[in-house]
Amino acid sequence: MQKVSNRMEAEKIFDTNVKNRPRLGKLKSMYLIRKETLNNEKSK
Repeated sequence: MQKVSNRMEAEKIFDTNVKNRPRLGKLKSMYLIRKETLNNEKSK
């Protein structure tokens, strides 16, 4: 549970940073897309 809440905290902090610096938003979406792709590869 601790790990999950830490991840949520990190997400919250990250989202705040993204609002302050829009360029990070692009990086995050690229990262999320890559993560999705990796997860799909694993499940095959």
